[in-house]
This record gives sequence, structure tokens and C-alpha cells, in this order.
Amino acid sequence: GQDLLNWYFLSDIQEALQVALFYEQGSVAESVADLGSIWRKSFGVGGRLVTGSGNVYRLDLASGDEGTELTVLFQYPWQN
Repeated sequence: GQDLLNWYFLSDIQEALQVALFYEQGSVAESVADLGSIWRKSFGVGGRLVTGSGNVYRLDLASGDEGTELTVLFQYPWQN
């Protein structure tokens, strides 16, 4: 139990701890002619833990015109 947890996460060497605030705004449309007539915006905070082994643990909380969402990622999906 405890040794397994230490092996996967706690014993990994921390390389970087990052916190970011963000705001984004973009236009959405089904056709190019309608682009710019409908806008969506969101803002939030995100945290990243980059470890010595290359693992990345990510937590983002965003809120905007379409509600609030929490995203949790372990390792970026495009890495092998």
C-alpha cells in the first residue's frame, strides 16, 4: 500500500510547480459567414506539477458563459 504510493508519486523528484491564471475569448459558428457574431469567454486557474521522471499532473478550474468545469490530467495525452 504505502510503498506503492511512494513509488508512483511521492518519491518522484519535483522539477517544477506552476500556477497560471487564464482568460480566453473566442467566436463560435457553424459557417465562416457567421464567425464573429457569437462569442464565448471563460476564465480560471490551473496548476501543474512537473516531476523528474517527466510525469505531469495538471488541474484546471474554468468558469464561463457555458458553466464551470474541472479538468484533471495525469501525463499529457500526446506523450508516449
